[in-house]
Amino acid sequence: MTLGEQGSLLTQECDKGPHQQFDWDAGALQLAQRCLIAKGDDELTLADCQDDSHQWQWQADRLFNRQLSLCLDVAGRRHQPGTPLRLAECYGGANQSFEWKQEGGLLDSLVLPKLAW
Repeated sequence: MTLGEQGSLLTQECDKGPHQQFDWDAGALQLAQRCLIAKGDDELTLADCQDDSHQWQWQADRLFNRQLSLCLDVAGRRHQPGTPLRLAECYGGANQSFEWKQEGGLLDSLVLPKLAW
C-alpha cells in the first residue's frame, strides 16, 4: 500500500519508501503519524489518531474493521499497482489478503502476498 497524491490509499509494489512505512498500534494502522480510519460505508481516509482510530482487527490474513464489520479490500479485484483500497464485505478473496512483512525486527511494511504485479 501507499499513500496517493490526493490522500487516497493505493496498491503499489513495495519500494520501502517512507510513504509505505506502516505501524501497527493495538488496532490502529498508522502511516506518516496518521491513522487509517473508515469514512462512510466503504471509504478510507488517513486522519489524526484518536481513541476511535483503534478500529482494525487481524482475522487470519485479512484486516477487519470492527466499526463497520467490513474488510480492507483492493477495489474491483484488480491486481495492478495504483488500484484504490476500500472497505467491502468480507469473503476471503486474494484481494482481501494482507500480511506484515518484517524487516530488521520491525513491522514496517504491509504487503499483498497473494497478488502478482
